[in-house]
Amino acid sequence: MFTSSKLNQSLYLTLTLAADMSQFSLRAATKRDVPSLVKLCKDTLVDVYGPIMPWENLQPWVEGELLRDSLEKQWQNMVVAEVNGQVVGVVSKYDDLVGLLWVHPSHHRKGIGRALLEFVEAQLKDEGRSLGHLNCFSDNRKALAFYLANGWKAAGERMNEEAGILEINMVRDLSAK
Repeated sequence: MFTSSKLNQSLYLTLTLAADMSQFSLRAATKRDVPSLVKLCKDTLVDVYGPIMPWENLQPWVEGELLRDSLEKQWQNMVVAEVNGQVVGVVSKYDDLVGLLWVHPSHHRKGIGRALLEFVEAQLKDEGRSLGHLNCFSDNRKALAFYLANGWKAAGERMNEEAGILEINMVRDLSAK
């Protein structure tokens, strides 16, 4: 467990997991990361959301500038995970909401997602928040299993109009951490 106050623009946190000796670092995103974040998200979008989201709703994000425009506005709220200087994961936070958590599929099951999630949970707790919130597409079974295994609980379901699919609202009691 670590606290977010240990991570800032100039400090790197390097983690080595004994199970597979994966080494990665977490750091605050910078504006220079936007092209890498766009690549990460585009590489991941079709793989993760293609099977569950209508193509007409996914296409503007994959082929258009929506993704770049969104990341240009949001990078200040992000922490990235790097392996050998390459951005392979990202997490963002807005107030008490985990806005996104993505890890490139080639880096799944290496502890990167868990480290990013634990980091943002620590940030929320450091801010005095007792609950964290996130939304996950209902058909994204891998992500749902990941969040449930990491202590998050389903708290409701609603239609995400932009994506055209159902999403589950999830909460995490941070006071128990």
